[in-house]
Amino acid sequence: KRGSRPEDCEDASCFDTDHGVFVMCDGASSGIYCTRWASLLSESYTRLRLDCSKEQDVRNWLQGCLDAWLAAIDWTELTEVRANKIERTGAAATFLGLRLGTRPSEQDPPVEYLWQAHAVGDTCLFHWRDGRVLATFPIASSKAFAEVPASFQTRLLTDHPPIARGGG
Repeated sequence: KRGSRPEDCEDASCFDTDHGVFVMCDGASSGIYCTRWASLLSESYTRLRLDCSKEQDVRNWLQGCLDAWLAAIDWTELTEVRANKIERTGAAATFLGLRLGTRPSEQDPPVEYLWQAHAVGDTCLFHWRDGRVLATFPIASSKAFAEVPASFQTRLLTDHPPIARGGG
């Protein structure tokens, strides 16, 4: 953002090339400790190689992230304003997790490359090849962007937003 310093960035990303796992989270600037929240989401998703199609696994993952986020706060040093912001607003981040894999193919080359993605909000994936966009996920058009995108929020983990699923 204009006027921001690099240390003001509230986004996080993580990857594990050995296992084909990549994740990006965009921390919400209106929240508190969003960089920490985005980092916890991205690092733990990568470490766990989470399958977001399993609802209970997602709930357990988010609860673990929330527990770690709360534990990292130095409650003894908080001002009343910050404590209130943690309670009323909390942290939020959009999320895009990508898993790459292969499977045998009868064609040439003898391997087919596959991708699977999960997303909450407007962090986007663009699949390019030879200068052409082959796929976008989860948003296919600029008209689909919302003023306030869905996000994983520390306040609302009991009812997280729907997770978009895509692949090819």
